[in-house]
Amino acid sequence: MKRIILFIGYEPAVELAIGEYVRNIAAATYFAHTHEQAIQILDDHPIDSVVLNLRAMTDTVILRYINRYYPEIHVVVSANKEFDEIISVFKQKNYSRLSLPLKLEELRTIILCEIRN
Repeated sequence: MKRIILFIGYEPAVELAIGEYVRNIAAATYFAHTHEQAIQILDDHPIDSVVLNLRAMTDTVILRYINRYYPEIHVVVSANKEFDEIISVFKQKNYSRLSLPLKLEELRTIILCEIRN
């Protein structure tokens, strides 16, 4: 079953590559550049998975929002190792972790694994 995926915090040049790569496994993909855009998309669309590029502490506001209002959404966090401790605070069974730099094949594997579960 194809998923509806929201990508948060990725540069436009990377979005094109991601969109092309996940096209066969995603029913729809959305991209948000701000926290406000991400919240609007979450509130307006039935999102199955979120892939968050954690770039700064302020990005954890989206993790809190998802935990509070959409705990059923699977979250994949892409971040440098310096954020491991922060991610562990939010870690639940619906979280996965991607290391940077982003590897599209690893992202695809995580999403396909989630679909099977």
